[in-house]
Amino acid sequence: MSSNIIADHRAGAPLIFRLLGILLILVTPCLAGESHEEQAADQSKNTAGLETPDPPMPALTAMESKNSADDSDAARGDLPPAAAAPPIKKVPRQGVRWGGVLSQSMLFLSVEQGYRLGTQPGTREALKGPFFEDWFESVKATHGWDDGDDFLANYIGHPMQGSVTAFIFAQNDPKGIRQEFAWTSGYWNSRLKATAWSAVYSTQFELGIFSEASIGNVGHFGKSESGYVDLVMTPLAGLGWQVGEDALDKYLIQRIESWTKNRVVLILARGFLNPTRSFANVMRIKVPWHRDTRPGIWGRNRPAPDRSQ
Repeated sequence: MSSNIIADHRAGAPLIFRLLGILLILVTPCLAGESHEEQAADQSKNTAGLETPDPPMPALTAMESKNSADDSDAARGDLPPAAAAPPIKKVPRQGVRWGGVLSQSMLFLSVEQGYRLGTQPGTREALKGPFFEDWFESVKATHGWDDGDDFLANYIGHPMQGSVTAFIFAQNDPKGIRQEFAWTSGYWNSRLKATAWSAVYSTQFELGIFSEASIGNVGHFGKSESGYVDLVMTPLAGLGWQVGEDALDKYLIQRIESWTKNRVVLILARGFLNPTRSFANVMRIKVPWHRDTRPGIWGRNRPAPDRSQ
């Protein structure tokens, strides 16, 4: 209803001005006529009763007659109303597409947990106990920094996991999907929001209902250790990994694209130099080398090389 009121208000303002103008046109001749009659009366008094007949009014032309008829119609309210201004269309607020964020994150989680169940006999064995009791005990056993994993898992693997989930969020955020590396508030705000989602995903992966604590009982007394290292390193180092891939994409991969049309080189450059972005692309059922900021590499959509550099 508010949009209709605004539209009616904007359409009504010109109509009011038109009516005031027509009223002014109609009143002005009347005022001029009264002034002319007063001057004639004064003149007749001064000339001692000598009166001269008023000159006959000239005949109206066809155009003047039409205008006069229009003015009469306007005074009676017979004119059609002024054309209404087009209704104001409210642009829908483009927020984060949470359906895409959740579905793609769940697909990623399924891949990770499926890999654990398929390759770790101890994880499969731990499913035999009481699910909720073992899960709660595993969560309560989380303490300290270290979790017993090696450097590669804690400081390379988990930051990459954080970067994948951050890219999943960014590719479903209208304000972040086309952001390229830059020292601007728009870029960093989009990446910090993605980092917040990465922290949520990491917490669920470590301690949630579909987590290492519930599926495999990581941290359960006597089975394995569980610390805070992954809860911290996954989102924070994941931010650094994501920003690093953004910088590589802008300053190296795009330069390679300007040098060559070779599809194999372009696929390798986009895919292997941005591994976590490539994985996030697969989670939304797109080719790993997909980019939202520029065309693909097949047919007419592939980037043309820039020989000027």
